Amino acid sequence: MPSELYRNLNVHAAVELREISRSFGPCRAIDRLDLTIRPGEFVALLGAPGSGKSTLLRILGDLDRGFQGEALVASRRAIAFPPPRLTPWKRLWRNVLRDLPGRPDRGRAQAALAEVGIAHRADAWPRRLSQAETQRAALAHALLGDPDLLLLDEPFAGLDALSRGKAQALLAGLWRRHRCAVLLATRDAEEAALLADRVLVMRQGAIIHQERIALDRPRDPADPDFARLRGRLLDWLGVVPGAH
Repeated sequence: MPSELYRNLNVHAAVELREISRSFGPCRAIDRLDLTIRPGEFVALLGAPGSGKSTLLRILGDLDRGFQGEALVASRRAIAFPPPRLTPWKRLWRNVLRDLPGRPDRGRAQAALAEVGIAHRADAWPRRLSQAETQRAALAHALLGDPDLLLLDEPFAGLDALSRGKAQALLAGLWRRHRCAVLLATRDAEEAALLADRVLVMRQGAIIHQERIALDRPRDPADPDFARLRGRLLDWLGVVPGAH
């Protein structure tokens, strides 16, 4: 059935899924999945390629209506799927404003780019941007509409370690300022543990494990408690057997 939309996010949740299934021919990508995400909650969806993460995000983004079950999703939502989509013949500030109604407002675009640290690149052409700058531009565009739900599908994949760490810190700061609910799909157990309030481990279209993270922010990967958490998540992913 098509997704229904909350008119008022403050009812009690940003996402309410009940018995969601999605099949592609004989392959079931999502299997009777239930999920609740509270307003302002940061949830990481952790899983290997093919586990169903992207399919679930497409359902939540109203990009896939071929599912069964009930999906109630905040109407103000933004999506950042890779690769970031930039129009090559428009300068960066105009790209940030794409799809928004009304006349282009450079001041608004400049403020959004400043929030992600690349205001100085406002007049750059997309082909002149680094991959890290392109990812930041995608975040600026996603947050410009002040969403209640932000959907991110492996937004930092392909970045080098230094750029990835900076992007993760940037996302954490943006979430603290905007306080929207976030669902981050990732294959990186450390990234999930660093950023999320709650981690869901997904396999074969189902959530097989969830863990609420009580560690204080900012989190230190060298902390023994953090290392144990990461080990448990890697175990559930099948990477480090025996940790749980």
